[in-house]
Amino acid sequence: MANVAVIGLGMGRVHLRVYSALPDVRILAIADVDRDRLLAYAKEYGVPHAFEDYRDLLALPELDAVSICLPNYLHKPATIDALRAGKHVLVEKPMAMSAAEAEEMLAVAQEHNKTLAVSMNYRWSNGPESWYLKHLISEGKLGTIYYIRS
Repeated sequence: MANVAVIGLGMGRVHLRVYSALPDVRILAIADVDRDRLLAYAKEYGVPHAFEDYRDLLALPELDAVSICLPNYLHKPATIDALRAGKHVLVEKPMAMSAAEAEEMLAVAQEHNKTLAVSMNYRWSNGPESWYLKHLISEGKLGTIYYIRS
């Protein structure tokens, strides 16, 4: 059983929904500065620990991993804090505000031997629509593709 936490409950609500559907995952804690939202999600998902300061959440010894779903400019400090606390991290995109910040985050992950992943949720999308489109492209049935917007 993996014990996870979600930091930031704007986009983090999606992470809560997905984690709650996984049989080998337990949502151990959540953190958000909006107390009303924090308490509502703690109740809805039966989360035992709710914090207004994410650093308090990182002190939980049984916590394995965190999703960082904060505003983009907070990704780096929260990720580094979590990695230094010994937690694996899934950070929302964009990973950081610059390549230099991303490299620093990666260096801390490597230093602490922890996984750092970026939530690119459609990377693994392989439903029938994606397969069919890939098939059409591979067969050359769409001609030369110059631009795609999705």
